[in-house]
Formats: sequence, structure tokens, C-alpha cells
Amino acid sequence: MRTGLYLTLFVFLVLTACKKKDTTKETQTSVNACGKPTNLNVFAIGPDVLFEWDDPNIPGSGHYQFEYGLTGFSHGSGTTLITPNKFSANISMSAGNTYEFYVRGYCDATGGYSEWAGPFSFYSNENHNLCLSPGNVQYTIEYNALNEPVGANMTWNHNGESIFECVMVSDGANPDNGNIQAFSYSEGTPTYSLTQNTEYDFYVRANCKNGDTPNWIGPKNVNIGG
Repeated sequence: MRTGLYLTLFVFLVLTACKKKDTTKETQTSVNACGKPTNLNVFAIGPDVLFEWDDPNIPGSGHYQFEYGLTGFSHGSGTTLITPNKFSANISMSAGNTYEFYVRGYCDATGGYSEWAGPFSFYSNENHNLCLSPGNVQYTIEYNALNEPVGANMTWNHNGESIFECVMVSDGANPDNGNIQAFSYSEGTPTYSLTQNTEYDFYVRANCKNGDTPNWIGPKNVNIGG
């Protein structure tokens, strides 16, 4: 009789201990120690877009995970970036579209990631860093003081990109084997000194901020005459 009583008491104590352990675990995981960002906002600054938010954590999150896409995209399937701060991003957006973004902070190994904040919706009224291929490549002949043709100034249309790679090669030559130079469109377009009555080929491509380079546009045949 006493043995049965002891056995019943032992089982009761084991079940009670397990229940307390499970309850403690549930309490620990239900509270996220890393607070999520607040007051999300967007500002367009030139070709870049500045994304801002407030961080409730002190001294602040170690870094942030950022995701964006066209409005209505499935969270988790957008473009994701890691940034150490509220940042000016070289992201690609096309004018006339509405986008949204999410952000969450990462505090440390103990706090982990916060909950996601967002979505914050915003409208793009201009193209941002689409890095499209240039078009309408043209040139004007450069003359010396004696009115002799000595070179060509190259121009093209662009889509907001700022840096381009250009090369002038002999007629029919491979542009990848030429003297490729980078030019900032805001500082002017390239002028080449050329030999009169000689055929050349000019190529140009955008230099994207993420390191990508679209295909060469060309050849644009150039002959300054004589």
C-alpha cells in the first residue's frame, strides 16, 4: 500500500517538473529581446533612395536585413540586402511603379533578429539605377584651329546611369581587346583623337553600381573625313 503511494507521488512530481520546464521554455521564446524598427520612411536623393527607420534598441542593432519589391510581392520573395545602418541604396526601380519595403534589426547572438517592420509603401516617380543600355549613339567631329578634322566627340542617350565604359577600336576589331575607359556622364562625354579618312568603331555600355555591365552597344562607325 505504502509502495503504491510512493509510486503515485513520484509520477506526480515528475509530471509537475516537466510541465514547469515546458512553461519556462515557452515564456523565454515568446518574448523577442530585439525590438523591431519603427517610423519607416523613404527619401529620394538624386539617383539613390534613402531608407530610414528608428531603432528602439540601445545602443542599436548590429545590422539590418532589408527587403523590397513591387507592392504586393510575397514577403520573403523580394530583393534582400544586409546593411549596417539606415542607408542610401543603389536599388533598381522604374518610374511609375509603387514599391514597398520591410526591415528588421539584428541585435546580437542573444537577442537575435527582431520582428519584421513593414511593409512601407512608396511611389517611384523616376527611374533609379536601372542600368539599362545606352541608345542613340552619335558623334560630332572636332576641328583644330586650321579647321582640320582631328577627332570625334561621342554622345548617347541614357536612363539615369552616371558611369559608362567606352572604347574606340579600328574597324571590325573586338571591343574587349581595345583600351576600355570609364567616363562620368556628368563630367562630359569622351573625345577621341583620330586619323583622317580612317574607319573606326565605337562601343559604349553602362557601368552599374553593383558591378554588372550590360552588353556593348555598337559598333557605331566613325570616320572624321579629311
